[in-house]
Amino acid sequence: MPVGHSGVVKVLGSPEMQEMLRRSRRECLLHKEFVTMPQPPGWSSDEAWKLLKIIRREDSIETPIPTPQGYRLCYFMHQDLLNRLFDFERYCRPESDLHGQLVDRKGQPFLVKIDIEEAIATSRLDGVNLPYRQAESLIRLGRKPRDGGERVIINTFRAMADIDTYVNARFSAELLWEFYDRITDGVDPTTIERKPTHALLEPKEYRELAVLHPDRHLADICAYANDEIGDPDEHPAIRAFVVRGEMRRWLPLPDWNGNMASLVYRLYCLKHQYPVLAYLPFSRVLLDWQEGIIGPPHVLTSEVPRRYVDENGYEDHTPPVTLVLQLAHHELVEFLNYTRVRKQRDERVLAELRNDSSLNHRQRSILGRAIRHPDADFSIRYHRINHNVAYATARADLLGLVRNGYLVQEQGKKAFVFRPHRDLQTRLRVEGDDKGETIPTSDTTRRR
Repeated sequence: MPVGHSGVVKVLGSPEMQEMLRRSRRECLLHKEFVTMPQPPGWSSDEAWKLLKIIRREDSIETPIPTPQGYRLCYFMHQDLLNRLFDFERYCRPESDLHGQLVDRKGQPFLVKIDIEEAIATSRLDGVNLPYRQAESLIRLGRKPRDGGERVIINTFRAMADIDTYVNARFSAELLWEFYDRITDGVDPTTIERKPTHALLEPKEYRELAVLHPDRHLADICAYANDEIGDPDEHPAIRAFVVRGEMRRWLPLPDWNGNMASLVYRLYCLKHQYPVLAYLPFSRVLLDWQEGIIGPPHVLTSEVPRRYVDENGYEDHTPPVTLVLQLAHHELVEFLNYTRVRKQRDERVLAELRNDSSLNHRQRSILGRAIRHPDADFSIRYHRINHNVAYATARADLLGLVRNGYLVQEQGKKAFVFRPHRDLQTRLRVEGDDKGETIPTSDTTRRR
């Protein structure tokens, strides 16, 4: 290897090294791809790779929590990462159109299904061996759990559902122990059928070392999640995934660290104003990746990325950071496709309703709101005041929609309440009639 200032300057100016630097700035360049590239004259691939890592290290962001082996993590901000972060800023913030559509659809079967799948997937990553259909029916039917595994899934689903109530709480050991108590509430561990946990991005030796000094590790994770330590310029979206990974890497609690990681990740995203990112079913996406459902070219690799540790103890964490952001971005695209199709469908339904002579304008108004807000309630009193009609007219409007199967009538505390039928879209004969519709992966049956 040429040594000295002149040798390094010469190789940096070579076309081969210039192409390596260009690729490295543009994307996460893996070693297996690097060795297939033309190497600088007089340099071996190992020597050129070492020089490239030294250059990238100068512009890397360091994670303040070392690995269980004592290595210091760092990752390089290449253009592909920046592109994903740009989309997170555009689509995952509270002011985004996507967030507005998801809020409008709160309570719809699709969004309920996301929470169900995430509760099941994160429990599967922690070793719960329960068939998907059995776990899904457990939540949907609200039946009593039969064993500890089912109880963990129910507890996780409920904790995820109200995680936003903790948005003003600081991360602390006390808070995480509260989450742990919620997940383990009523759980008899002797009744759980367990299989090995899926630490998908961590090698086995990490898990053997991680249980040392759990109190210190928990304090470090909380300090990092509170933005008290670490690079102040680190993007919150990346930090959210690193926090999630640190919970799974260090295993600071006696059990269910994967479930805890999902709760901490979701809470961190909500605290930092990334609500869409918070509700991405990331555990399910990780399982999809593990099972080969998601792979190149959508993401960097279909295997656990190789670790690169230099002689100074720095571990290049760029491949796993890139992978998790690509997986999250893949699911974000699914969200966007889904909401686009549903918005087009709703607009078509509303147009058809305007031409339906069997409905009066007041009933069309009700159905328009029911389509946009499937969790809405309607009352005779509100309908009467809103449209300035007699009680009998308002009552006839709502009962007519009940007879046609568009609404269901329920007894409220003081009066009847009318709610959209759960199959309203189907009853309007528009469900599934779009050609080429892109449905999110969570709507498939492959995990069942």
